[in-house]
Amino acid sequence: MDTVEFRIESAAFPTGTDTAVEPWVNGVPLRDLARAIELPFAEAEGSPNLAGGYAGLSTDRDVRWPSRHFLGEPRISWFGDGDTVLLGCRCGDPGCWPLTSNIVITPETVGW
Repeated sequence: MDTVEFRIESAAFPTGTDTAVEPWVNGVPLRDLARAIELPFAEAEGSPNLAGGYAGLSTDRDVRWPSRHFLGEPRISWFGDGDTVLLGCRCGDPGCWPLTSNIVITPETVGW
């Protein structure tokens, strides 16, 4: 089973926010895991720098505990189909370049 932690990290968003919630899975930033998956596709398109081009979500977005944003009650959704924005763009706008997932909750697990 995987472990997830949420770190409050420094961010330099143009909006002036200076902290972000960054999900880490098994000790690795989620954006690094996404980069590993996206990189072959981004390279094929000639834009390898786009792979994993995410940032944590601004702490101004009410996604910190006790928010249930990462537990199936999204505060930020992009597609409007119940998805949850897990990471946003480096610019600070979660709708600019979001990494989204549907979240499935069972009595023992949370699945993204």
